[in-house]
Amino acid sequence: MAQANDRYLDAAKQDYDRLKAEAQSLKQSITKTDGPDSQLLDTAWADLEDQWQRLQAVGETASEEVQQGFDQGRERLRRVIDSYRQG
Repeated sequence: MAQANDRYLDAAKQDYDRLKAEAQSLKQSITKTDGPDSQLLDTAWADLEDQWQRLQAVGETASEEVQQGFDQGRERLRRVIDSYRQG
């Protein structure tokens, strides 16, 4: 079980880093940073960052609830990034 949680944490870290880079790049490309698109991106990013911190705090002992919270935050941010890029 510990190995499965280690793999989950490694994959989550990779996803977090990738999404962080994408969100920062997108944020820089938004010309009107106080517009609704930026606010939505900021909110989705803040949620993922909060979920990541919770996941890191419990480490390998992360409950399914904590993992699901991170997964949901990741999916929300992914949808925001995708919808913004699609116009």
